[in-house]
Amino acid sequence: MTESLLMQDDESTDSVLQGLAELGVKLAINDYGTGYSSLNYLRQLLIDTLKIDQSFVKRISSNANRATLVSVMITVAKCLKL
Repeated sequence: MTESLLMQDDESTDSVLQGLAELGVKLAINDYGTGYSSLNYLRQLLIDTLKIDQSFVKRISSNANRATLVSVMITVAKCLKL
């Protein structure tokens, strides 16, 4: 799922994600960093995986700012056990 899709209706999203988690469905946020990118949502939502948007990862070895952002995103995801 993309961030934009998840944020369309907070209350409905929470109950749907809870139901899916109870069924054993694993969920990922795709293209993270291009939409809402709220750390609060990452903490609250029942997701298993965070997929960083390719615009941050492309040419990462030649761009220190991109490398720093991706490193921070990975650290946050690890701390949240994503």
